[in-house]
Amino acid sequence: MRCPNCKLCMTYKDAPKITECTTCGEIMRPTAQDILEYGMYGITKEVRPTQVKMSQDIEKFLRGEGGTLLIEGGTGIGKSFAYLIPALITQGKRIVISTAMTSLQDQLYTKDLPLLVDKMKLGDVKYGIFKGKNHYACRKRLGKVPAADKQQMEDFERKYSGRPLDVAKWEALEEPKWWPKVSAKNCINAKICPNKDVCRPKPKDMMLVVTNHTLIGIDYRLDGLILGPYDILIVDEGHKFHKALRAAFSSDLTRYSVRSYVKDYQQDDALMGYIDDSGVVTTKDTKEDIEKVLTSFTALHTAANGGRIYKGTLDLAKIQKQVHNMRETLAITRSKIFLISESVRNSIAKASDKSIAKKDFKEFKDDKDKLRKIINVDVKYSKGELESFHITLRDLLQGFSNMREFLAGIDLQNEERPADGIEVVSEDSKGIHRQLVEIGPVIQPHLARVPHKIMLSATLALGKDFSYFEKELGLDPTLTEKGLYESPFDLNTQAVVYLPDDLPLYAPRQEPEARATWVAAHATRVNELVKLMKGDTLVLFTARDDMEDYIKYLDDHDMWRGTGITVIEQKNKAAPALRAYMATPNSVIFGLKGLWEGIDIPGKKLKMVIITKLPFPSPKDPLNAAQAKKLGGQAFNKLSKPQMFMEMRQAVGRLLRATTDVGFIVHMDPRTWTGSKDPKIHAARMVKIMNHPQNPRMGYGKELLDILGYPKITRHFTNIEIYAKAWFGLG
Repeated sequence: MRCPNCKLCMTYKDAPKITECTTCGEIMRPTAQDILEYGMYGITKEVRPTQVKMSQDIEKFLRGEGGTLLIEGGTGIGKSFAYLIPALITQGKRIVISTAMTSLQDQLYTKDLPLLVDKMKLGDVKYGIFKGKNHYACRKRLGKVPAADKQQMEDFERKYSGRPLDVAKWEALEEPKWWPKVSAKNCINAKICPNKDVCRPKPKDMMLVVTNHTLIGIDYRLDGLILGPYDILIVDEGHKFHKALRAAFSSDLTRYSVRSYVKDYQQDDALMGYIDDSGVVTTKDTKEDIEKVLTSFTALHTAANGGRIYKGTLDLAKIQKQVHNMRETLAITRSKIFLISESVRNSIAKASDKSIAKKDFKEFKDDKDKLRKIINVDVKYSKGELESFHITLRDLLQGFSNMREFLAGIDLQNEERPADGIEVVSEDSKGIHRQLVEIGPVIQPHLARVPHKIMLSATLALGKDFSYFEKELGLDPTLTEKGLYESPFDLNTQAVVYLPDDLPLYAPRQEPEARATWVAAHATRVNELVKLMKGDTLVLFTARDDMEDYIKYLDDHDMWRGTGITVIEQKNKAAPALRAYMATPNSVIFGLKGLWEGIDIPGKKLKMVIITKLPFPSPKDPLNAAQAKKLGGQAFNKLSKPQMFMEMRQAVGRLLRATTDVGFIVHMDPRTWTGSKDPKIHAARMVKIMNHPQNPRMGYGKELLDILGYPKITRHFTNIEIYAKAWFGLG
């Protein structure tokens, strides 16, 4: 315990009944050690020494003058309590906690915080959760639910009357099929919406806000408009922070976004009636203008993309004609929509002071001149209808502004567009995209406003080096404090790494003969491993083409017949495949990037993780290419290798989730042996390695295995069979 006045310290263990300082009489405050080590409040069931140490270091940091603290803490430490308890002890300070995954947000908000606030008797701490718009229902859109589902929707709304409708509160496993129709995802100009204080929580009213990395970035982009000022920022799952911030500062012009801007306007029949009644413009004209906007985007996208599927860097010079045409079309259409919006605004102002009641409207139905005179005081439309029209029109105008702002950034005649090298502009089958090459310089002024910043993850450093993360966020290494906390797992006894020495190097589809050899050898080995495990295996791929070719080979050769093993293939999102895997005995899941991190498969349901190929970033990716260009000859060592190492750390981290877990990690990529994709260099190094009694790895393969830290490595399949029998009774 600690006195906030005279700083006297004594432990709860030594003086459990003392509540006031023996020197000055001030109320003593608990310390993290009192709670996590000495059992104050009865919160912990066991003492975790590493958790205690981490919490003490965080507590000390929060009592200091401020700065940035970077923490890597292995899985199983209990990081959530290690930062929540010190944060809650700092009474009177406003706290924002950010995560990458919604699941962790929900855990903090629905489980961890309620427990701690209750046990620590902090009932006056107002905490809450703030998610992205797609998680909440838009009150205006509730009327769009199909009649067959209306009762279900109304029951859900009634249950949470007056509060935000969060889809996470939906009790069924799958979200309701009508949710996309009511989601606030497409709300463009929420500032003027009369339901803005009901549709989403108000984070500025909270002393502790649980949110996500992307919303932190959006708040930075809006200069603090969403979250307001705060004293402490805690970034959990920090390894994804820089990517989320870059996404928040990125912008897109896609087929989906363009159509979403105009969809509500096009589908509002009542608004179309008002437009015709007002006489400002005709609905025919505005509908034609909207179609011209859509057509101009199609022409722009076609010129940019040319029918390609994959993302590529865009040559801005070749699309300038289409950019100027779309900007001009938007300007003309916007001017007409603005006139309609002003007419509606004036009608709303008059609606509260009508001189003619709606019931008297019938008197004028045969007199069009009189009808024109009274239409401006909106006898025909209620104030609520007019306000709904106004929101739709303002959303449309905001959408036009978003499109114009995007186009201005890719207009070579615009002298205020970002300088060359600041942004990378790319295109794909969906649309056109703008991304910042470096996010650090943009976010640093915002981070500097927060006195205390804590960023932590199970994979924040490479070895003991935080420099990759620091560079991505633009942090000054000399001004950051750092902490490394070991996982409680015993990697020597809980895992065996299998490193086959007889597999061929990767070959793309463009080399059909080599590709066939690669697929046959690798898929056959995966088949042998999965059969040995009787399923319960996660097979990770870096590309869908590779996964499809594996599965086709296995199917064509009937390798699963009679095994009782079910193959589950990740189609789009990872969650449905993961649910199917968890519910299916003796199953194997073939997954892409969505399954490389952020999933938790406990116990014997996951006995083996197979990594088919080292996840180097694609040199064809426009952002990677732009970053590599800036780094020049250092690109591989400062960009490609660190990214691959980080991805691999996440992937192998799927295996062990508790101190009782055991299992295998399989590296199928031969480059893990030699650190080279060149066939001649690889072959020469393999000869040296096999002739050495200790079979040492070379190049970045050795670096990778050192960083991953699993000491028990074998190249013999028979050793896997031995451990499989010892651990699981298999074989």
